[in-house]
Amino acid sequence: MISSYLELLVKRFKGSLGQQGQEYVDFVLDGTARMRELIDALLTYSRVGTRGSDFKAVEIEQVIEQTCKDLGLSIAESKAQITWDGQPPIVHGDATQIRQLFQNLIDNAIKYRGSEALRIKLHARERSDSWEFAVADNGIGIDSRFAERVFAIFQRLHTRREYKGTGIGLAICKRIVERHAGRIWVTSQVGKGSTFYFTLPKCEQSTSLEAEQRAASG
Repeated sequence: MISSYLELLVKRFKGSLGQQGQEYVDFVLDGTARMRELIDALLTYSRVGTRGSDFKAVEIEQVIEQTCKDLGLSIAESKAQITWDGQPPIVHGDATQIRQLFQNLIDNAIKYRGSEALRIKLHARERSDSWEFAVADNGIGIDSRFAERVFAIFQRLHTRREYKGTGIGLAICKRIVERHAGRIWVTSQVGKGSTFYFTLPKCEQSTSLEAEQRAASG
């Protein structure tokens, strides 16, 4: 509402505010835009545990395809090369939240890319009761001292002038993973890139099907 009234004010008194007055208006408009962005991010964060969908079989291949479509413009502008190593598995979870998880991590890799051509590699490794995923990039990297801090809400390692954002993206990722009874962590080296790991539960249906296929082939 504040920004709407300010925009009306600017239109009505355009040319009479003066340079300093216009600068003040621009400052307030920028502040309200950042506040709106922050509120939206906080709502997303708070709704992870309260408005999530029921868990079901989720095909990660479809999740990645949709995520790349959603981030199509950013991927094209950054000329990012995204590859998947192996066959994407099927997990048990909230499809919408899992898509947001991958979207946040890939978008994060694009945002913090370095001077080299951006390469993002995705991989999944089967564990006893879960799948361990990895999203690796060759971006600017993170100081290992901040490997846990990056997942805390409102924690930023860079100023808004350097990189835009709310400082909530990775906190949302952690909240999503924890809702799926998993864990998330990062290994990184400054100037070399980062690899974000997280676990998601296996889908019993797909596990049974794979077992039947192995038995039939044996």
